[in-house]
Amino acid sequence: MKHDLRQALRSLRRQPGFSAVVVLTLALGIGVNTSLFSLVDALFLQPLPIEGAADLVMVMQRGDLINVPYGHSYADYLDFREATRTFSSLAAFMPTPAHLGAAGQTPERTWIEIVSPNYFELARVKPGLGRLLRSGEGEAKGAAPVIVLGHRYWQRRFGGDPSIVGRLVTLNGRGFTVVGVAPADFTGLSWSMAVSGFVPSGTTGLLMDGGDSFLTSRGAHAFRMMGRLAPGKTLADARAEMDLVARRLQASWPSEHKGSRVLVTAENRSRPDPSIADFLPVFVAIFSAMVALVLFIACANVANLMLARAVVRQKALVIRSALGAGRARLVRLQVIESLVLAALGGVVGLVFARVAGQALARFTPSGDIPVNTEHGWDWRIYAFALVVSATAGLAAGLWPALEASRFDLARTLKEGAGARAGFSRHPVLNLLVVGQVTLSVVVLACAGLFWHSLRRMQAMALGFRPDHVVMMSLDLGLQQYGDDRGRRFLDLLLERAAALPGVRSATLTQQVPFDYGIQISEVATGAEIAGSKDGYVSSAFTTVGAGFFTTTGTPLARGRELEARDDEHAARVAVVNETMARTLWPGGDPLGKRFRFGRGGDWVEVVGVAGDGKYMMMAEAPRSYFYLPLAQNYRSPITLMVRSTGDPAALARPLQELLRQMDPDLPVFNVRTMERHIRNSVFGLMPLRMAAAMAGAEGLLGLLLAVMGLYAVVSYAASQRVHEIGVRMALGARRSDVLRLVVRKGMRLAVVGVVAGLLLAAAVGFALSHVLYGVEPFAAGVLAPVTALLVMVAALACYLPARRATRVDPVIALRCE
Repeated sequence: MKHDLRQALRSLRRQPGFSAVVVLTLALGIGVNTSLFSLVDALFLQPLPIEGAADLVMVMQRGDLINVPYGHSYADYLDFREATRTFSSLAAFMPTPAHLGAAGQTPERTWIEIVSPNYFELARVKPGLGRLLRSGEGEAKGAAPVIVLGHRYWQRRFGGDPSIVGRLVTLNGRGFTVVGVAPADFTGLSWSMAVSGFVPSGTTGLLMDGGDSFLTSRGAHAFRMMGRLAPGKTLADARAEMDLVARRLQASWPSEHKGSRVLVTAENRSRPDPSIADFLPVFVAIFSAMVALVLFIACANVANLMLARAVVRQKALVIRSALGAGRARLVRLQVIESLVLAALGGVVGLVFARVAGQALARFTPSGDIPVNTEHGWDWRIYAFALVVSATAGLAAGLWPALEASRFDLARTLKEGAGARAGFSRHPVLNLLVVGQVTLSVVVLACAGLFWHSLRRMQAMALGFRPDHVVMMSLDLGLQQYGDDRGRRFLDLLLERAAALPGVRSATLTQQVPFDYGIQISEVATGAEIAGSKDGYVSSAFTTVGAGFFTTTGTPLARGRELEARDDEHAARVAVVNETMARTLWPGGDPLGKRFRFGRGGDWVEVVGVAGDGKYMMMAEAPRSYFYLPLAQNYRSPITLMVRSTGDPAALARPLQELLRQMDPDLPVFNVRTMERHIRNSVFGLMPLRMAAAMAGAEGLLGLLLAVMGLYAVVSYAASQRVHEIGVRMALGARRSDVLRLVVRKGMRLAVVGVVAGLLLAAAVGFALSHVLYGVEPFAAGVLAPVTALLVMVAALACYLPARRATRVDPVIALRCE
């Protein structure tokens, strides 16, 4: 074996060009597979860095209006915890923003988790410093204000000072005593977040207005629940039990649980965030299939090269056989060469995968939520690369070795080693090329469909104008501003912002499209509403400042927009969208009509009707939505939106400076243009942008590999026909005749592959049309350019070796023969 390895290395060193091409080809195929697997590993395979992570289960719920998972109320959590027998422990936690600081420090906007006291008991982690929250500590209203700091925040903000334990920090303007620091590898139970601290649920009243009622309200569905399965219990047991408890809660509090159903999933199936976890397996399956095709194309390409090389080396193989080497020895020698090349390709592929991972890391979601980046490579990725490399080496080398070693020794010695060589004598070469072209068409078509969907989504009517708008958010409630003080601050902010050079108009809003935190309320008209059993229907809403529709470019179908006169002393008014108008008053004029805002809430008069828009997700169906004046419904946090006359990004610094002048201790966050926000939001274009980039890279890679394979086969075929071409040219054949002869052979393979690929691509397109926005079942607008591109590139790949073949000197060709 050692001798064969040395022989293989010497043989590959003698042909550095061939070796480099094979290593690069395999590296590309192995690299894209390893890169995707690293994502799969982080999302689905790597456990949370805590003991017994495989037993953790996420418990969420889904509603009729918002068809994405969301949380439970704390009051419901207590009932679930009391009733459960399938979980040994059931904890609740709520990621929430906070203004965190210390003496001598300006508070900074960060995120913490409000947790049930058994949170760390469920996580089974030990403190990095001090102690953690004890089971039962701090659940009752008015609990002692204590905090456990996140290890990363402690290191960054306090330099890892161990004397932090026992000191006070300010949290939303209130003093909290630090009792400990979490361990270094624990960033919380939210997989995608790295929170800065953990506080007990009983301190919620100190952190936010109405926090105590927040813990008792059945309608505050903000807490996520995670449970640890009891010994002997399964996920099916937990689902059955949670569903039974949820039905009891729905029967007892029907209005707060209207149309809801409980969701119980394994923790590693709720990543990166439960709200978008449903979409991920579909895209992972699509891209896994695509990268598998790329690897197959690479292996087929290398198999072609190895077979061509083996046929050329057949004389050496015949001599070895004549000297006593058995067929198994000849096959082993060639397979070892293939495995060596695959090992080198695997090493280079790991480098490619690292580079690709860094490129994908640029697709980070917008917002102020701290993203957990501690998902490095583990042993699974290296094991995967090893297995894929070995598989690729065997797949690319074994069959060519068997084929090249299958000869009649006596006949071959008599006729010459070149007797079996030739284009027509190895039809499997042709089949491999056809397969490469076929799969390349499929991969390119998938890439084209993703880009087509992205373009359609970018051109989608949003219901507002995102251009020339810059935004920044502030949370006056966390800064202990009361309602009156907050209103005065915002009025002054709008006045000063509108006076800045380059500002066309300014407004305020509580909810920005494609962001977290959409608000839902039940509304009624006092009359029967189609589809409603009790006269109430759910609708999303937001609160906005005067000039909102002008600043955002949201069109009004009728009526007026909300104005400064709609203050707390005026009659309560709203602007509804067209879907809400049709739902509540079908066929009628909604202007002047009234609806009740919430069960038992105030009556609100409709003063305007806005066009429908996109409020939470790009591809969402039209939903009922209404706008309330901020002066009548003061809320925090709030986002300042400014429409500029020029580059909106240029206004970011002046606006931040303005806010610093008004309150130096007020953290400002999410400073971005609206266009950038849409591009980078997880509910906007970011997932599809990332998918289109990955698909495009895989499509181009598949095309490159297929063309390399086609070029290699045509070039090899031309080199094996040097004598024939010399004879033809000696007999008077023109260069154009020879060119046509060689190109026709290669293009015949390409055309067969393209036709077969189009059939498969049409089937794939039909499947993707159910997943991607704006994609028709048989997208001729995508398949036609893909076909044209592949045919043109294939023609070039055939033309280059054909042109070289026309330059054969007949005299030299015949003399060599």
